[in-house]
Amino acid sequence: MASDEAEATIIPAHPVELAVAPAAAIDRAAGMITAAERPLVMLGAAASRPQLAEPLSQFVRQLGIPFFNTQMGKGAVNAGSNLYMGTAALSERDWIHEAVDLAISSFRRA
Repeated sequence: MASDEAEATIIPAHPVELAVAPAAAIDRAAGMITAAERPLVMLGAAASRPQLAEPLSQFVRQLGIPFFNTQMGKGAVNAGSNLYMGTAALSERDWIHEAVDLAISSFRRA
């Protein structure tokens, strides 16, 4: 067994500050979503937080917006939704990529 001792400064615990978007940014995003011809939600690594699962699940259910996830976003929305399109992969021309292309082209025309 190692028996070396080392000096270390212990960093005291501190509160975690979560970023909160300004109300104007949230209002702008909400307006863009409701005005979208073909809204589509992509859930990536940042969406995979335990405290977000229920709010994200409610969001897609209440608005009826189809969603897909990346490999790192799996499980971001509670299972069992008929709005779930699948997991995007690195391959091209699958049906998820087709849906993303449609959503982007609709957004650019707006």
